[in-house]
Amino acid sequence: MHRILGLIAAIVLLVSPLAASVQDAHADLNDVAKALGASTVKSIQYTGNGGVYAVGQSAVPGLPWPEYNVKSHTRSVNYDTASLR
Repeated sequence: MHRILGLIAAIVLLVSPLAASVQDAHADLNDVAKALGASTVKSIQYTGNGGVYAVGQSAVPGLPWPEYNVKSHTRSVNYDTASLR
């Protein structure tokens, strides 16, 4: 019985500093978000290019899936209206 209580006490003592560091990390992230103005972000837009592979079967057995080049792709995200464009 004493061994179990000692084990529980050891676990509590080992885990308690982790909880404090998580709270500190949360406060640090809130400070960074405030400094960057993240709470006032209403929308974001990003653009890129690259390639995409058609999922499914290739035209000829044994060949890789066909790749399609994407010359330009733009995505707009509006957080107020929860919409993508």
